[in-house]
Amino acid sequence: MAMKKWKDAEYKEETLWKAICGDGRSSYDPKVVSKWVDKQQEAYMEKDWDWERIQKIVWDCKSVELIKFLDKIGVECNDMEAWHFDSGNFTLKKWGFPATKIIDKETYSIDREVFSEWLKLAQNESEIKAIEELKESFKEDLENKRCGWAYEKANDDFSYDFGGIDEKDDKEVAEFFGIDSEPIAWETYDGDLLELNEIEFCKDCQEANAKGKRVTKEQAKEWEEEEKEGWFYCEHCECDYPIDKEHIELNKHIPESEYVLEEL
Repeated sequence: MAMKKWKDAEYKEETLWKAICGDGRSSYDPKVVSKWVDKQQEAYMEKDWDWERIQKIVWDCKSVELIKFLDKIGVECNDMEAWHFDSGNFTLKKWGFPATKIIDKETYSIDREVFSEWLKLAQNESEIKAIEELKESFKEDLENKRCGWAYEKANDDFSYDFGGIDEKDDKEVAEFFGIDSEPIAWETYDGDLLELNEIEFCKDCQEANAKGKRVTKEQAKEWEEEEKEGWFYCEHCECDYPIDKEHIELNKHIPESEYVLEEL
């Protein structure tokens, strides 16, 4: 298989994935991989993921007043099912509310704006203090630990999600990274790296040849097959054949009128 060059890949390789990672030549993550991870990391910094950090802070702070307050308003602190994804937003279900029904909503978003909602429900100074401390802890986490946590999750996502990708399938790899699967240049038999308008593909081996490679009069005479003069000739697999519909279909980037002129 001949080497190719892609717009978003750093190296010249046989497949898009090898062109991205350079077959392990660098100790650093390839640019395309880093870009994917960075984008995922940014997503984990958004408020849609606040719920997971708030949950961790609640568990870590060990505040009796806070736990009692959350229990009173129906937040199941130790139940993962209560912290869930619902209709595009992470929410807490209203479970086990007292008869007074402090909260009327069935569900509400758990993010950086939830503290103001909880403060409205606080009934004494101890509860207010506990919520304010939780709010401050969340702010500190957002400014410090959150970034590292988000990066770790993004890397884990890449390892897990890319594990299901066929590395030999250029289209599948390109779709995963959101880049173009089509090469911008192909290496010919002579080692030249040519763009699409400069090449012609062989219908037998699919490899790229410099456009216009034909069986010459001298070759046809040497082979004692003079009828082959002007046929397409592939330097990779050394096949030859007359230009036909299959060849023209494979090489749609070449105007069909050019083949008509050849015949004339």
